[in-house]
Amino acid sequence: MVVIDNSKAKKINSKNKKVSGKRTTKIPVTPVKSRANKNKKSSSFSKNPKTQKIIQHNEFASKNIKLKNIAIKLFVFEIIILFVLSAITIPASLGKTLKSSFNSVAGKIYNQSYPNMVFSIFSHNLEIATGEIVPVVGPAYFTLSAGVTSITAAYVGKAKDLSGPLIMLNLFILPDTWLELPSYAIAAAESIMLIIALLNHSFRDELKRALFVWVFIAIDLFTAASIESGVLKLAKTPILALALWIPTLIIVSIFIMIANKEGFFKIIPINNQSKTSRNRKTRIASTI
Repeated sequence: MVVIDNSKAKKINSKNKKVSGKRTTKIPVTPVKSRANKNKKSSSFSKNPKTQKIIQHNEFASKNIKLKNIAIKLFVFEIIILFVLSAITIPASLGKTLKSSFNSVAGKIYNQSYPNMVFSIFSHNLEIATGEIVPVVGPAYFTLSAGVTSITAAYVGKAKDLSGPLIMLNLFILPDTWLELPSYAIAAAESIMLIIALLNHSFRDELKRALFVWVFIAIDLFTAASIESGVLKLAKTPILALALWIPTLIIVSIFIMIANKEGFFKIIPINNQSKTSRNRKTRIASTI
């Protein structure tokens, strides 16, 4: 005969009840299908032609921000070279050589009619800017060109009992200077961008962008040559020459509008911009 101890059985049942009465936390598990659907949606979103255009535009704008930042630094460097080197005393032999070469070029240009003067100044300045946009050679040519200009101004000022920095200051009062000098800085900046692209194995894409920059520089230099020719023709009446600031400011405002459209003046840093564009993509993809 087998005797069952009911007290032990009751203890076991009470323990089981306590265990079953404990709180259990449920871990949410996302279904595999929903994850796969989200991946499909995000991939289809990234393949959308509108999205690809937005991404390409953002990359183009970020490169324009780099170009703008480099060009501003080079423009400041150019101004420093022009004012510092124009104050240095140079040997008389070097000054005579630079002055004779300057007079040979300027003499041919200043005696021409207005249309021919515009074309001569434009072609001469575009030749300089084209040399400055060449990779590796460009920044060196940019520095050399600014140095020769400042030393020539120093010697011409000495012949007229004027200091070189004072002559440079007079040049900066004229409107065409603020169109011409930034073009050289942009050309040298694009040369640096081409060097960076060469190291990053994206030279072909940057070369296409360099062509766009070159066209922009050519338009700017043609405008500067038109203003400079007007200043030279109105040199005997300084008030009318300074009045050319009005069309210059209008043209500069148009250039700023175009540059703003192309993303030159975006304040968002490049790294943050890529992150925000990625987050925007994922947000839109999750809502689809």
